[in-house]
Amino acid sequence: MTSRAKLMDRIQRLERSRPVEVATVASPMPKIIATLTAAGFNRGDNESWAEVWARAMGITVGELRVDLLRRSQAA
Repeated sequence: MTSRAKLMDRIQRLERSRPVEVATVASPMPKIIATLTAAGFNRGDNESWAEVWARAMGITVGELRVDLLRRSQAA
């Protein structure tokens, strides 16, 4: 058995012995929707909740997208 094959065998044994745990994260959307609704911002017929959120903040959807991207990269 070559050193590469030995390494692959060891990695596979380690992966079987230590299964990866996937963390579940609750979506923040129900809280955002509840907050927007409580503040009187309702969704229009052809409007997404992201558009409502941007409208509530007084910015465009594009500006909201840029802000969320910036925040996700800073974290």
